[in-house]
Amino acid sequence: MKKAVITTLSVLIILLSVACNNRTDHNKHLVEIDSLITPRPDTALLMLKTFPANCLQTQADSAYYALLMTEAKDKNFIIQTEDSLIQFALTYYNGTNDTEKQARAYYYSGCVYRDSQKKKEAMTQFLIAEPLAEKAGKRRLLSLIYLNIGHLYYEQGLNTQADSIYLLAMQIGIQLKDSVLQAEILSRQGLIRMEKGEEFYPEAEKMMLKALAIVQKQSNIQLKENVFSSLCQLYNWMENGEKAIEFAKQNLGVQKDRTTCYKAFELLGSAYYLILQYDSARYYLQKSLSTTDYATKAGAYMYLADIAKEQGDLATSLEMERNYSAYLDSMQKSRQPDAIVCTGQEMPSNKQNIISKYTHYCIIGISIITLTLIVAVIILSYKKRKQKPNNRTEKEILYKAGLVLFEQSEVYDKMILIIRSHKEKAESEIMHQGDRLQLIAETDRCWNNIAQELQSRYHLTEDEIYLCCLYLTNLPISHFCHILSCERDTIYKKADRILENKMGFAHKEISLKEALKRNL
Repeated sequence: MKKAVITTLSVLIILLSVACNNRTDHNKHLVEIDSLITPRPDTALLMLKTFPANCLQTQADSAYYALLMTEAKDKNFIIQTEDSLIQFALTYYNGTNDTEKQARAYYYSGCVYRDSQKKKEAMTQFLIAEPLAEKAGKRRLLSLIYLNIGHLYYEQGLNTQADSIYLLAMQIGIQLKDSVLQAEILSRQGLIRMEKGEEFYPEAEKMMLKALAIVQKQSNIQLKENVFSSLCQLYNWMENGEKAIEFAKQNLGVQKDRTTCYKAFELLGSAYYLILQYDSARYYLQKSLSTTDYATKAGAYMYLADIAKEQGDLATSLEMERNYSAYLDSMQKSRQPDAIVCTGQEMPSNKQNIISKYTHYCIIGISIITLTLIVAVIILSYKKRKQKPNNRTEKEILYKAGLVLFEQSEVYDKMILIIRSHKEKAESEIMHQGDRLQLIAETDRCWNNIAQELQSRYHLTEDEIYLCCLYLTNLPISHFCHILSCERDTIYKKADRILENKMGFAHKEISLKEALKRNL
């Protein structure tokens, strides 16, 4: 196999040198490399690195080379933070009628911004690329754009928007009969279902196992890593330690560099924590701390704090807790969902502004009129919008901010203690009346007096308020059983009665947690 690749490269390089002596308007060997970039991205990248500089005699060839080099690096999963190459290509293609390459240039410009953690700029480029790819009829490129937009939404906690975008990508995957694309989407949709709550775990598992069946037949290492990682996270949430370890090990096994795969270490460490193998858990969790990713660090410190507490090392546990809180706070600050939403709202005028240079001034005029109207509406509604958040994104931000505060409270620590003791089948305390009142008070403190609001608006009993407070936490329903000392079916029935008899929702119209978030 290696001999065949080397022979192919040698022949193509000889052809390139010959091609330089016989220039055409479009360097045909760049076109040949372009044809290899999807099926053989590693070969395409090697050819681009050895491409003779004297063959790039025109601006068109230089722009084409810059586009291909950025694309080849992205397809080889090389992190790119320097955007000079792709910006050169973007500037050139914005002055041509080549819609297909213009779409690619905007897409890969977005990828560079994505790698640089410039989420707003990345979203802007992807949204500009979307109509261009559609106009050029490039369905596969359009699916990649949707995947990246969906991932940016997901990273910001905007799961509803992410799921909608993934559905568009799935439609393309089905049309193209692209099983790899479908597996990628199923894996990502499974994570979204998982985060909806325990009742969605079976649906998430079904999606991820379907993705697994596809990737087992593929050689796509990156896709296997994503699916194994997703399954490990799911079984971790389901508290199935054996399954979590199985897929955490498979995830670690497919890593290209086993020394820097920090997220894989954190997943395996958390899986060992589930089955109480603390020495193995600590080993892998500590290896994951070399990462710069706030979420991975926060997760590792959380488990390390619990392990130290279980082993009676309170000083270490306290230090780990402080580190966990610090990195959790950094993670929250690094997420700016408003910027992503704002980008999406501004793009309808901006997209059209660059599609054709011949309609430039006309669109500027329309944009000015549109912006004037928008400013007028904003001024009129400013006070109302300031007084009360009126969209789902703002409520989600309020909810998550309250959750961070709540998880630092004493009553939350007691609930975790009760849950952990049940897992270990040890004798445990119960939530006394004083603890219940403290839970309700903490809920009011963290979520703007929501318990008082619920009681006055829906005339809920103290037990019903208590259950609503539990639903506002990030704990699975299975853990409520330990705290309330009752069966899961009883909890569901109580929640349904609150929704239907007190809040006025139809049967199965909405979950109690979602209804509570609407009241924030």
